[in-house]
Amino acid sequence: MGVVVEVTDGIARVQPHKHSACSSCGSSTVCFPDEKPAPIIEATLAGQDVKIGDLVELKRDEAPKIVAALLVFGIPVVTLIVGIIVGTNASGQDMQGGVAGGLAGLFLGMFIVRFVNRFAKASASLRPTIGQVIDSPAAST
Repeated sequence: MGVVVEVTDGIARVQPHKHSACSSCGSSTVCFPDEKPAPIIEATLAGQDVKIGDLVELKRDEAPKIVAALLVFGIPVVTLIVGIIVGTNASGQDMQGGVAGGLAGLFLGMFIVRFVNRFAKASASLRPTIGQVIDSPAAST
């Protein structure tokens, strides 16, 4: 849940608010890192009529989260293994070639993940959507 702070072109910028459900959520550290103010989250309106100050529910599909986890953890592991194999075969020395190739593969995998992350941030399909308006200050006055 969060409060809408800005609405433009089918996107609402929402500042999350701590709720009693947050204490049991494993992802609460994403919304509320440390003791800093919560980051602003961009959410797709999905046909909802929201106004600044509305308390809204944010929804996010599970499938993109699973794909993101596979990419973040899978790509570096795959490139590490490929790097070990290539380094071992290319150098002719099992230990040094494998270590050097593995490190090169790991860094390549991390670079790829960083590059993919830039595209994922810009993707509208990965944004959360506004589920429903829970409370509207305009309606209560």
